[in-house]
Amino acid sequence: MQRILVATDFSTRSDRALRRGTLLAKQFGCDVALVHVVDDDQPVRMVEAERREATALLEDLAATVTVADGVRCSATVVAGEPFKQVTATADGLHADLIIMGPHRRQILRDIFTGTAVERTIREASMPIIMANSVPARGYDRVMIATDLSECSAKAFASAEALGLLQNAQVTVFHAYGAPAEGLLFRSGMSAEQAKAYRVEEASKAERDLETHLRSAKYSPAESRIELIETSAAESVRRGAQMCRADLLVIGTRGMSSVKSFVLGSVAHDLLGSSEIDVLVVP
Repeated sequence: MQRILVATDFSTRSDRALRRGTLLAKQFGCDVALVHVVDDDQPVRMVEAERREATALLEDLAATVTVADGVRCSATVVAGEPFKQVTATADGLHADLIIMGPHRRQILRDIFTGTAVERTIREASMPIIMANSVPARGYDRVMIATDLSECSAKAFASAEALGLLQNAQVTVFHAYGAPAEGLLFRSGMSAEQAKAYRVEEASKAERDLETHLRSAKYSPAESRIELIETSAAESVRRGAQMCRADLLVIGTRGMSSVKSFVLGSVAHDLLGSSEIDVLVVP
């Protein structure tokens, strides 16, 4: 990893992204590029005034990071739509990773257009970390959520290539469904038959996960499966809590729909509710 791009709107949420970016840059000996996007949907005079003010603030922030943390840090201010300009700047600077702070929930806007993070993910060609927690150290415990797809395999590979799995306790987690679970009580199935069905489905999920990991050529320290009882997202959240993970890794299919993520709407739900950092791999 050579360059990390941190997107900031100068909010306290963005402070988490900057701190995480600084910690990772020190860990991997790479550069940090700060970017702030000025909304250009306003009079030109206001755009230019905001650009000048933002440039002064961002350059001061970059200088502070360089001096206080010993990390090479640059500042870029651009105008336009934030999610498009963040990814365009990341591409132009050949960044390996984008880090953003948790989004500010705006119910109606989130429903109709998706969050800023989600819209950025749909535009991005590189992984993105949404920094939800207050950073204090590197990632010690990483959980990779998989739906056994090629996208999940790519998420494994990307997290490993970035170096985020080095020296970390890694758990691969698979939430599986039992198709006939809802029919058990209506079918006249005995308790023993119902138990046997659940055991069979759990065994199948374990075999499927083992096959997927062999195909992905990945051997985590630990793998877990869990039957989905309420929702897949809730299962993943519970799994992350059990693992005491400080980073959750998920993948997406890169489609245009707001809820087009691998695991159906699971990634969408996790991005909106996770209390730990989330690495999303397009």
